[in-house]
Amino acid sequence: MLFTKEITKISYQDVVEFCSQRVSESINLDYKKDFPGDLEKTISAFANIMGGLIIIGVEDEDSKPKLPVEGIEYQKGLRERVNNIILNNIYPPVFPEIQVCEPVNNKTFVIIRIPESHMTPHYIRHRTQIYIRTDDVTRPEKLAPKEQIEWLMDKRKKSEEFREFLISESENYFKGACRLSGANINDPQYFGIISLRAIPLFPKDAFCDYVDLDNIENEIGVGRRDRFPLFINRCSPIQNGIHNLTFLDLKDGEEPAGHSFQYLQVNTFGLYLYKEEIGQFRKIEGKGKNQKSINYYSIVRLVHYFLASVSKFYQKLGFWGVLLFQLELSKTFGLIMPHPLKNRVHLWPDQEYLHIPKDEFKWERKISASKLKEDVISFSVDILRDVAWSLGARFVNEDRIQEIIEKNFKA
Repeated sequence: MLFTKEITKISYQDVVEFCSQRVSESINLDYKKDFPGDLEKTISAFANIMGGLIIIGVEDEDSKPKLPVEGIEYQKGLRERVNNIILNNIYPPVFPEIQVCEPVNNKTFVIIRIPESHMTPHYIRHRTQIYIRTDDVTRPEKLAPKEQIEWLMDKRKKSEEFREFLISESENYFKGACRLSGANINDPQYFGIISLRAIPLFPKDAFCDYVDLDNIENEIGVGRRDRFPLFINRCSPIQNGIHNLTFLDLKDGEEPAGHSFQYLQVNTFGLYLYKEEIGQFRKIEGKGKNQKSINYYSIVRLVHYFLASVSKFYQKLGFWGVLLFQLELSKTFGLIMPHPLKNRVHLWPDQEYLHIPKDEFKWERKISASKLKEDVISFSVDILRDVAWSLGARFVNEDRIQEIIEKNFKA
C-alpha cells in the first residue's frame, strides 16, 4: 500500500498496481499528470490537515486514474525539484518523504508522502495564504477561513504540550523504577549519567497498540560485538509502553545501590528513552587515589547505537516524520575525562586529562526519521562533535569521530 510502505521501496510497478484499483482522489490522495505550477498549494494543504499522498505521473479521469498509467519522463533532479518548490514557497517548510521510482522505459512516478504537520499553519505565496485540503473533488484545496487558522495554530501548541507531557511522564517512570529498586540516583555515588531521548517533534496519536511493543527489544537491537540495548526480553509493561531498569553486576540478594544502571523505555506515541551511568573511577598518573571520570568513547558508543536503534524503532512504527533527539549529561561537575586523542596526537601534559567544569549539559537536534535511516553515522558525528567541544576536547573533528565509529561501533 502506497500510504504505508517504506518510501524507498515503492517501485514503478507498485504505482501501476495501485492505480489499477482506480482509487478516487480524496482528502488525502491527489493525482498529477505532471508537475503543476502550484504544487506548493497541494503540499501545504495536505500538511495543514491530515497529511496525504501525491502521485506525479498519473492523469485523472473523474478523479480516478486514467488507465493505462505510464508516468512522466525520467530525468535527473526530480527529487531536488520537489524540495526546491517546498523551500522556496512554503513557510514553515514541510518535510515530506519523496520517492522517484526506478524508471521503466525511461518513465517514472514521483511519490510525495506528506505527514500531518503540527508546525501549522503552513503559508504559501510570500506568507500571505493558507490552504487546507477538503474532500470536495471539484475544489480539493481552499483558502482557510479565520476560525480554521486559529485551529491550526492551536493544534501546534497542543502537540508541543503533549510532547512535554510525554517527556515528563517518562522521567517519572524512571524515578519510580529507581525508588522501587531502593536505589537513590541522587546519591553522590552515582555520577556521569547519560540520557538519550527521541520523540516525534509533534506527537499526536499512538502509532500502534501497546501489546505490539512486547519483545520489541529484539527488533530494535543493534551492535555486532556488544549488543544495544543489552537487556533483551526483560522489559515490563507500563501505561502505553514498556520499560526496564537493570543494575549491572548485581548478585542475588545484593542491594542495587552503588551499582551502575541501564534504563530503557519506549511507548506507543514514539518516545524512546535510554539512560546509563557511564561514570567510573580511574587511576590518574600522579594523582594518587582513583578519580571520578567519564570516557568520551563511551558517549560515542551509546549515542551512535541509540540513534541506530531509534531508526529501527521508527521503521517498526512506520513513522518517517521529523523527530526531536536530545542528549543530556548530568552529575558531571569536577569529573576527569581523558582527552579522546590521548596517545594518538601530541598533547601538552595539562591537555591529556580534561576537567569538566559543569554539572549538566544538553544537546538536541531535529531530523526526519527517513533521513536518519539513510545515514545514521553522519547524524551521530554531527552531535558528537558538539559534545567533544563542549567537554573541552580540542582537535576532535568529524573525520576522527567517523573513524572511531566505523572502527569500533558500526551498527
